[in-house]
Amino acid sequence: MKPYLPTVLSVCLLLSSGLVAKSSQVRTISDIPSMPHRVLQRSISPQFYKSLLKSPLEGLVIVRGQLGRTTQLSGLKIVHSDLDGKFDSVALDRARNLTISGYFATDKLNPTANVLVNVLIYKIADGTAVLSFVQLDEPGGDQQSYYGCAVLEVLKNDGTWVHIPSVDSLEGKGVAVRNFRNDSKLTLREIYFLAGFTTKGK
Repeated sequence: MKPYLPTVLSVCLLLSSGLVAKSSQVRTISDIPSMPHRVLQRSISPQFYKSLLKSPLEGLVIVRGQLGRTTQLSGLKIVHSDLDGKFDSVALDRARNLTISGYFATDKLNPTANVLVNVLIYKIADGTAVLSFVQLDEPGGDQQSYYGCAVLEVLKNDGTWVHIPSVDSLEGKGVAVRNFRNDSKLTLREIYFLAGFTTKGK
């Protein structure tokens, strides 16, 4: 796979054309120290990422959950919320609808991990754009090799949701996270398969 996986060009144009110009009072993802930029860069196209660096961020919601032996995250908890919780239910819905399709590790009999679902919220001309991407919440989790695509949906002013699809080869195929640790005695290989966000319940 390529080191980054692009979203369709229309997604980039949607945000870059709908957002107002940045001012000194406006917050962007560049102003958030905890933002996992490396993960986000590998989840969207380079052009889209560059547009986000200067696009005013309306809000951010982060949900933490536990990856276990089931196909869903458990123990969901909102660990960061903006906009007076207006989009908390949306972020929790994204986390509930994240399917775990597989896990492999050579050193764990009971593979578990914490996972963060990041939800970025942007105001655009015809509604609100909600961009979701996932990362492992563990030491070095933002430095691992992520392969897949973020999910972008737009909440239109009339209350309806519109899904903005990725390229055909990636749409609906989720995210794989690979970690290789070299040791003098053992080469450890971990692979998490996070099979994307469904849109049920919309």
